[in-house]
Amino acid sequence: MGNGAGVSMAKSGARWRVRWREWVELDDGKRKRRQRERWVSTEEAAIELRASVLRELEAGRVWEPDATREERAVTLDEMGVEYLRWQATMRQAAASSIRNYARSWGSFVEVAAFLRRVPTGAPVPADLLSRRLFAQVAEELRAPSEGRTVAFKQKRRNGRVDEVRRPAKPLAESTIYACLRTARDVWTWASGAPEEFPGLPAPASGLLPPAPTYAAPPAPTMAEIDACIRLITPKATRARAAAVWMRYTGLRIAQVLRLRDEDLDEASRTLTLRGELGKSKREASAARVLPVSDAMLRDLRGLRGEGGYLVPGGGELNARGRISTPAGTLRRAWERATQAGLARREVWDPPSRKIARPDHAFRAALQAHLDGARVRETTIDALVGHAPSSTRRKHYAPVGLDEMRDAVDLIPPIDWGAKRATNVVPFSAGS
Repeated sequence: MGNGAGVSMAKSGARWRVRWREWVELDDGKRKRRQRERWVSTEEAAIELRASVLRELEAGRVWEPDATREERAVTLDEMGVEYLRWQATMRQAAASSIRNYARSWGSFVEVAAFLRRVPTGAPVPADLLSRRLFAQVAEELRAPSEGRTVAFKQKRRNGRVDEVRRPAKPLAESTIYACLRTARDVWTWASGAPEEFPGLPAPASGLLPPAPTYAAPPAPTMAEIDACIRLITPKATRARAAAVWMRYTGLRIAQVLRLRDEDLDEASRTLTLRGELGKSKREASAARVLPVSDAMLRDLRGLRGEGGYLVPGGGELNARGRISTPAGTLRRAWERATQAGLARREVWDPPSRKIARPDHAFRAALQAHLDGARVRETTIDALVGHAPSSTRRKHYAPVGLDEMRDAVDLIPPIDWGAKRATNVVPFSAGS
């Protein structure tokens, strides 16, 4: 509003910004003029701050905050913690969503700290947030880098050496967009609580790049799926059994590996998918019963697990406490099928994705096959666990077991007798 002696005061959103320029002395004795700004919650605080800055500038001094009166400095670390707590308690976000938010926010803070040379372990101040920082973070995430968490040392002019966080490894464009979107959401959310996060700059516009367009990869045919299964050596029973289950049911690999003996009723040809196995909140809200075909039960003979699990080695956890999957074995089988000319690479390793999908390709093949057989979309969604796309489908149009059974009976048995190419040799058993 006013600009006396080069100190401006303006309101932005629910807060006030005081901005000024002052002379500072550099290490080499030279003087340089720099711009500074502070954010406060009320007009009264802005008027008082402006007067305090004016007094220091008129006396030829650099303004420094009064520790007894200055509002506390907000850090990006505390903003992220409170945002995740709010998502978990107030929004009731799923655990998987919380992990994704935490991963995206952590990547943003890590790169922001690197760009602004914040020492490792030191809190990252929130007043670093700006449109320019978002653009620099996006550029850094696209740049090649070795390692993710290794720190490097930076030598300052005074001879002191600090450890500085290293930027994250290059990410896919969609992951970069998700990272920046989460950072924008955290900033916007925190700016709505000036009492809890005082002095936070108002969120700038234009923080996000254009949203990346996603090109859906083609789905494998059942013949390509069968070629992959045939090239899994019989010794790799866990990978082979999981592949058969995914081919016939369209379930995710983590769901298949957690199926227990009591979930399958061979007499009635039904599988009970416990709510705890659901990926989304809707899918996890209740158990659902799925039909299974006689062809699947025949192809699974000799592939039954032990210790209460339907799949051999089911329920095993890796070092991070998550379900250990035979994705590496499946990937090698796909690679062999591709080299033999029995499968297209783009159906399991699409160029539009940064990471291959050796297990999710089975789920895609089932849906494509049923769609080609003119099975209703609602029936396919009910089988694979997709969320209903309309209120009517969600509340008033449940798909019956008989209709789903008619659909699964359209899935052909595995073609075990197809000839292999002469240049294909079974590989050793994997996990």
